[in-house]
Amino acid sequence: TVWFPPGVYKLGSALTLTNNNNDDYVKLEGAGPANYGGDSDISAGGGATLKRTTNGNFIEITNTRGTQIRNLGFKGSNMALGYGIKVLGNAGSSQHVYEDLVFTGVASCIHLLGLSQSVVRNIIVRRPPDPSGNADGEPIILLDGDVNSERVDQVRLENIIVDGSPTESDSDRSDNLVGLELRGATNTVFVQNSSFLRCKKGIELDSDWDGEFIYFVNTEVERCNSHGWVIKGHGNFVWLTNCYSCLNKGQGITLQNNFNKVVNIISPNIRANKNNGILCNVGTDDGHIQITDPVIADNSNTSQGGTSNQASGIYVEAGADHISIIGGRIGGGTSVTGTGNQKYAIDFSGNDHKYIRVIGVDCTGNQQNDIANGSTSYNKGSIYFQNSGNNVAASSMNFIRHCSGFNPGPTTFP
Repeated sequence: TVWFPPGVYKLGSALTLTNNNNDDYVKLEGAGPANYGGDSDISAGGGATLKRTTNGNFIEITNTRGTQIRNLGFKGSNMALGYGIKVLGNAGSSQHVYEDLVFTGVASCIHLLGLSQSVVRNIIVRRPPDPSGNADGEPIILLDGDVNSERVDQVRLENIIVDGSPTESDSDRSDNLVGLELRGATNTVFVQNSSFLRCKKGIELDSDWDGEFIYFVNTEVERCNSHGWVIKGHGNFVWLTNCYSCLNKGQGITLQNNFNKVVNIISPNIRANKNNGILCNVGTDDGHIQITDPVIADNSNTSQGGTSNQASGIYVEAGADHISIIGGRIGGGTSVTGTGNQKYAIDFSGNDHKYIRVIGVDCTGNQQNDIANGSTSYNKGSIYFQNSGNNVAASSMNFIRHCSGFNPGPTTFP
């Protein structure tokens, strides 16, 4: 154990731990991350803070087992380049614990590459600088299972608060930072009781993600400069349970690039985003999207730069199949009362959908809210579903039933 008493520790280069130096089971323990910011070299409240005044890494860890870093502050002087903690793992890298850490003025805070069976908890990130040069965004916290041919497996992230704004202003949002990103063969990750605020994107499963079993529980994204949640790649089995995505300047949740696997979204709260609450751009073969008991309201929101009566609560791209939406409320203003900005509760684009189930959803309180059976669609109101093509073929097995604000629905099929 290396003990850091109260104080500020100025780093000219990175602290390094490597398996080559027999640095397994090393613990770096501080007196607490009490110095949250400012340029003072006096540690506020008796805490221990590592400080860098130039770009560079704070701590580099390579191929170790059992590393623990606890109760430390990390203070960068607007450090856009470099890492707070960077771990490069091999087949034996596991059993790491990172907890009770505060990062101020550091953009890339925790990057875990090829690390398994580890825990990250009780983390605060504030005032990270806004790096430029990557149009897709730079991750503040990264799990990457595509480095050194080592996967990421069995990682727990708990009680994390990431505020991506580079300033203290409530209106500022990051142009370039992603709160949490998963890449490559990243598997069996639990994220719970966490918040990712004012980033470019809150949480992203990247286009090269090909892992499985990702669980988000009681996790929120809010006030992002683009989308809240971005789910793409080639992985499978994603759960969002009791999650929140509001006030983002893009989609609340977007399933992109013909994401063609299984996603369960259970009891989400998705309100007041610029575009749609949920965008389903999914394929037709293996994708199964299940949305249960949602509260989705007042998207297409003008306060975030949206246009009223343009985007919807849920928008389903043409040709998307195997989608179930059961229960909940999709409509109303931001407080889920009255009439909100959403065009439709649910908008199915095109007439080539199969295996669609929409059952028991309250679809009132949207802009297109008159209950009618149109000649070319089953609604000129709360659910838009065209009355032609595969949409109405008996073999497509589509069912829309018992939805307030929608009448009458497709023909009853055997």
